[in-house]
Amino acid sequence: MILYADTSALMKLLLAEDGSQEMREGRTSAAFTVTVLIANAELASAIGAAHRAGRLNRPERDDVMSEVGRLWDAVETIDVDESLVRKAADLSGRFGLRGYDSVHLAGLTSLPGEPVFACWDRDLRRAAAMMNYALLPPEANPR
Repeated sequence: MILYADTSALMKLLLAEDGSQEMREGRTSAAFTVTVLIANAELASAIGAAHRAGRLNRPERDDVMSEVGRLWDAVETIDVDESLVRKAADLSGRFGLRGYDSVHLAGLTSLPGEPVFACWDRDLRRAAAMMNYALLPPEANPR
């Protein structure tokens, strides 16, 4: 199985959150995990936000940022090129998605076969489900 992970799913591998166990199990059962290149910047932003909100102190933030490097070495990435951005623009309009969410969905659609989409974002999950992608977790109460 190919597992496509958006940023919300990758964060569950870095911080103990609801869904972290499911994401670890999904990643373990996958042949490989894929995401788009922008997820790296989104991870750094999310970690910074967790620090500013008091969820992580400075040493914890630094440790998690180090873990991002190890995680990033273990995932396959899809480059963001003009073709992917055009596809994302179309998907954004069709499903009412935010910009980077539509880039994740475009990345998912670029994969062969029947990848599983790991995501905890309600709007992005809805769009992927409408396109008949299998979801991880299969049932979720995303934000």
